[in-house]
Amino acid sequence: MEQDTEKAKAWYVKAVKQGEADAMSNLALLLEKTEGVPAALPAMSLLLRAAAEKGQADARNALARLDQYIWRQCAACGAALG
Repeated sequence: MEQDTEKAKAWYVKAVKQGEADAMSNLALLLEKTEGVPAALPAMSLLLRAAAEKGQADARNALARLDQYIWRQCAACGAALG
């Protein structure tokens, strides 16, 4: 399974370099699943924003969810700081 994930990641990276919006969105979601949101957040944000700018609907939806996640984390930090 890990080898398949690495192959998929490599193919998505190639397609992203060619400007493919679907690949940008799919790579972001793959990173979310393999690395987790906190670790993959910078790459996910860049990929999803680029795909959304190209009109990729799934990326727009995922970006909205990611933005909500970020705001929840900021609110939790603010509450902890009191």
